[in-house]
Order: sequence, then structure tokens, then C-alpha cells
Amino acid sequence: MRVERPGKIAAIGLNYLDHIREAELEPPPKPLVFAKFPSSVIGDGEPIRIPRAQTERVDWEVELAVVIGERMRDVDPDAALDYVAGYTVANDVSARDLQFSEGQWTRAKSFDSFCPLGPVVVAAAEIADPQALSLLTRVNGELVQDSSTAEMVFRLASCSRSARAALPSSPATSSSRAPRGVAASSWTRRGRCAVATSSKSRSTASGPCAILSRKWVERRPRAGTLGAARRGRAGRRR
Repeated sequence: MRVERPGKIAAIGLNYLDHIREAELEPPPKPLVFAKFPSSVIGDGEPIRIPRAQTERVDWEVELAVVIGERMRDVDPDAALDYVAGYTVANDVSARDLQFSEGQWTRAKSFDSFCPLGPVVVAAAEIADPQALSLLTRVNGELVQDSSTAEMVFRLASCSRSARAALPSSPATSSSRAPRGVAASSWTRRGRCAVATSSKSRSTASGPCAILSRKWVERRPRAGTLGAARRGRAGRRR
């Protein structure tokens, strides 16, 4: 499935029970909606650029990304998933020091390259149960996040409806906030690292399904060094 750059990216915060338990927080009473700028989107294998002059704490967050394929406004919750075109995997890259100090999350989550998506979108008809998908993150081969969409506080239909109510009109991408195992700024202590996020299902309409995305993170990017040559190097190491 081909998807153009989304007009909007809406996300739901604090929506996984295992992450809530890990952080010793209370579940929110209703979905917490925030946004990421579309300019933060990059594709599979492209480097994440960390703006070192503005942040010292950057975390990874694996997400299930829901691609909304039709205009959606004031939709009944029971019909919300009818507007979903497909699903993919996302990394909600976050500058934690900015997020915690500013009281709103948009800037901390919207720097260029802070929303890796892909590499493929699986059609909604191919996913028998989107609430039974595993979500994984590996950094340099080490498993750092391992959860499931079954851990969501608010189900996907409710999340999609809330996200589109807050940011209505054109088709868009929405995601549900990360499960347990966020980075605790491990990136800031590394040089270059490979981050692989994935989602997979044991029960799809046409058999097993897996989505895998790999990203390179450069600790101290230099001008002119993170283009095609860097992507090519990542590709040779897969």
C-alpha cells in the first residue's frame, strides 16, 4: 500500500498499562491527544538526526501507527475502524528534557526525523485483530521494548476517534503512546546505534504478518555525512 506524507500526525499519550506500571503513574481518565509535525516523518533506514544544541535526552518509543484513509469527523466509536486504511510501525522519538520542562509535547516530538515510519503499511483487511499485535524495539540487537497492543488502556477505535476529533478533516496517521521500556536517554551515551522497531501478529486474515523497520542514530551528526552514504552503510549491515 502506498501512502503519501500524512497531513497530520495525532498520537495518544500514556496508553499502555505496562508503561503506566513501569512509570508508577495513574491511567488517564480519557485519551491524551498530542501531535507531531508531518515534517518529522522519515522512511525506513533513514538516519535520525538529534539536535544536540537543543536536547541532551532523546528516547525511543515503539508505536503501532494507524493510517486513516478517509475523512473522519464525529464518527460513532463502533464505526471508527472502518476508516482505517492500514497499519505500520513507528518510532515516536522524543526529546525528554524538552518534553518535561515545557508542559506540552509538540516541539519535543517534532524535530526533523523524529517520526520514522514503515517500511510497509499492512492493509487493515490483513489484520484480523489489531489489539493482538506485539510491539518490539531492539537497539544494537538488544531487546529493549516488548509489549502488545492488548496492553492499551483505550482501544484503537477510541484512540482513532479521539485523535480525529482533536485534529479533524483530512486523512492522517495516528499512533498510540509507547509501551514499557523507553530509552531513559540511552542514546545520549552511545555513539552510533541501530534501532529496530517491529510489530507482528500471530493471527491475520491471510497468515502471519510482520513489520520491521531499522534506523541509524548518529550521536554527533556532522553536515554532509548523513545522506545516502550513511543509509547505504546501514543497508549493508542488515
